[in-house]
Amino acid sequence: MKARTLVRIPCRSHRDAKELALRLQADGYRVTRRWKLVVARTDAPEDAAYLTRGSISRSFRRDASESGRPVATTL
Repeated sequence: MKARTLVRIPCRSHRDAKELALRLQADGYRVTRRWKLVVARTDAPEDAAYLTRGSISRSFRRDASESGRPVATTL
């Protein structure tokens, strides 16, 4: 069984969360969106690392504080 990883990406606004979710879905990620939060599900740890460090999520993130950073959780 593959380990699934959830990446929580807080965004600056509802609009940013919606745009990011659509972009990640177009890239093939399974996405759940909340008001200012996007949760992307991945099967590969490399994808989770890309989302937490990648420039895709950086342009939509809320701020540089600890609460504004993407967090990956392996299930």
